[in-house]
Amino acid sequence: MKSFHDRVAVVTGAAAGIGRALAEALTKRGAKVLLADFDEVGLADVAAQLDMPALRTDVARPEDMVALADLAQAQFGQVDLLCNNAGVGRYAGFDHLSPTDWQWIMDVNFWGIRNGLTAFMPMLRANENGAHILNTVSLQGLYVFPGSAAYAASKYAALALTEALDAELRQEGSAIHCTAFCPGPIATDIATSGDRRPARYGAVDAVAADSIGSGTLKMLDIPRMPAAQAADIALDAVERGDFWCFTHPEYLEPFRARNAAIEAAAQRS
Repeated sequence: MKSFHDRVAVVTGAAAGIGRALAEALTKRGAKVLLADFDEVGLADVAAQLDMPALRTDVARPEDMVALADLAQAQFGQVDLLCNNAGVGRYAGFDHLSPTDWQWIMDVNFWGIRNGLTAFMPMLRANENGAHILNTVSLQGLYVFPGSAAYAASKYAALALTEALDAELRQEGSAIHCTAFCPGPIATDIATSGDRRPARYGAVDAVAADSIGSGTLKMLDIPRMPAAQAADIALDAVERGDFWCFTHPEYLEPFRARNAAIEAAAQRS
């Protein structure tokens, strides 16, 4: 996708953080954007700011994503870029994660992407100009910290889905391309996403800091990249047709160490 001018994009998680920054950057680059989020107030605000259509959407519900795809079809007739960006986070030691914590995080971070792909893939395949899928994963789809079990598991799954789908699309010679967007620490409100957790998952319990781990606490306390800068990095990768996209390549050392440990173990086998 060499240009976003007059292209149609759909962005989930568009009310705040990276999603809002993606929507703002896309409109600046000349795209038409359909906005989606669970947060009605934030969604209405960004829709008014950008003068773009919006639909309150719970990405964890397949029927909501189908409704979003139907609106995109009715409003624009096609979709050129699908940004599966909605995400939630909860850092806690394994023993402090309830079954509903796991369900909520997996429902949004993994099933939300799957639901988006299922709802929009027919429209993307029908686009004669080709299309692109941008899935927001995380550096924690590549390595973990103590206290990140549920979040990292959801992101590992999201990355595996993205890689497998891209491999299938390349095998069939499809004009649809994928980008796995792996941001590092970004200035967003994901740490407080539990405040907007749907009632069906129950309340979020307070977690003692010592259940999380010093590595994760340190990561949560480091300087964060502005969301607008992260969005531009992601869209530049889409324009280049890159599969991998990183905001913080300097934080890949734990990934390299993990790979080295795997190689060493394989050689001993």
